[in-house]
Amino acid sequence: MWFADYPPDHATDLRGRFRNERAGAHLSAWWELYLHRLFTCLGYRLDVHPQLPDSPNQPDFMLGRERERVYVEAAVVFSGIVSDEGQDAVREGWVVDALNKHYDPNFMLHVEFDRVGRLRPRERDVSGPVATWLASLDPDTASGEYDRSGELHERSFSVGEWQLRVRAVPVDREARGLPRRLVGVGPSTTGQVDDKEQLRASTRAAAMGSRTFHWFWRSVSRSGSTTKTLKARCTDLARSSSESTSLAGSVKSDSRTVHG
Repeated sequence: MWFADYPPDHATDLRGRFRNERAGAHLSAWWELYLHRLFTCLGYRLDVHPQLPDSPNQPDFMLGRERERVYVEAAVVFSGIVSDEGQDAVREGWVVDALNKHYDPNFMLHVEFDRVGRLRPRERDVSGPVATWLASLDPDTASGEYDRSGELHERSFSVGEWQLRVRAVPVDREARGLPRRLVGVGPSTTGQVDDKEQLRASTRAAAMGSRTFHWFWRSVSRSGSTTKTLKARCTDLARSSSESTSLAGSVKSDSRTVHG
């Protein structure tokens, strides 16, 4: 129903981004559709990607209600951590989830990716070969070898474009058969989180070259609590029918909440 109410002239672009395998494209489309529905329910008239009088850039929406006019740039901000080249935490999660659909009473897995594919593999193509390999291993033998040498049984698997290395971690005898996830150690991404700078950069790109956006961008760049300031600005404007100052609002959408 939400998509059916989206303006037909812009629905094709939105649909394409929903089908995009990149999380950034997909989630940004979801956030724009959500905001379109939200402001419609609040009684605003919406123009999608309106033309600005002094810039070739186009914000996501212009809202209108009585004497109000509000420009909105829908920005999706992730954790702020930039993955190493060749990594993609979302796509790697496809394979980890597929492996966790299988259960083995005697082993857990340590998974590393040598190559991340573009397309999501079928679950049975991922878990089937790994399950067959685990079934061929003896947990007592593997545990004894690990105690002596510190080495784990390891094997590489290729699934289409994907290449992964899997180590079999033997479970202690007293814990065998207990419920648990198969993947005990998987890929991880570390780095410095800087959501504020991502939000500023997104707003700066939308506002570039526009005097209409300049005032609000200045207030965002100096804000110590960016998201709260933006919400307060939008709330104040929605309550006032006399204020007609144009502004660009960017609202943070964390990928963790979007997935829910």
